[in-house]
This record gives sequence, C-alpha cells and structure tokens, in this order.
Amino acid sequence: MGYIPQRFRLYRGSLAAVQAKYLYQIERHVKSDIVAVLRKIDPALADPDPQLFIGEVKDFSTLVTHSEEQGVPINEVNAGTPAQRAEANKIFTNIARKIVQRAGRRRGDESARA
Repeated sequence: MGYIPQRFRLYRGSLAAVQAKYLYQIERHVKSDIVAVLRKIDPALADPDPQLFIGEVKDFSTLVTHSEEQGVPINEVNAGTPAQRAEANKIFTNIARKIVQRAGRRRGDESARA
C-alpha cells in the first residue's frame, strides 16, 4: 500500500535537510527490501503503483499529547490554535482518502482476477 513518514520537523515550510535524506532512504528501502521481495513471492502481493508515499504527518507536538489525554481526535482537542487543528484534520483526511482509494483499487484488481 505505501508508507507515511511522521513526526518530522519543518523549517520555513520545508523538511530539514537531514530528514529529507532519510525520507529518500525510506522510499528506496521500501522498494528494495519489501516490495521487491513481495513481488518475488507473488506479484499480487505488491501494489503495482510505484507511488508508495501516502502522505506525511509533521510533528504536531503538544496536540498529540492533549489528544491522548482528552481521548479525542487531534482536530478536536482543547489545545493549540484553530489553524493547527485544521491543518492536522486536513493532513489526516487526505491520508485516509488515499488509503481508501488504494484499498478500493486493490479490491477492484482482486475481483477482476476472480
């Protein structure tokens, strides 16, 4: 399906150089260490979509702690700013949509084989 890097820090709207380097390595290793192995076992196990990146979740810092303490989604916490909560909601909604889309595509692939 893919991967979702999380808890990275942004500087001036971009990833820090060190973290960008690690994201590249993650993508490369997911393809070589996981996808390639799955394809050797059974090509149907590996998503044919070469786009493995699903989304990214930056470090929302104290919003996460408050979400856990309050037992509510991060966008409903009584902490942070409305803009921070809206950003978190947008990020998680986009990731959920991509997962649903990819899962639906996989289901379509499986029913086409049946």
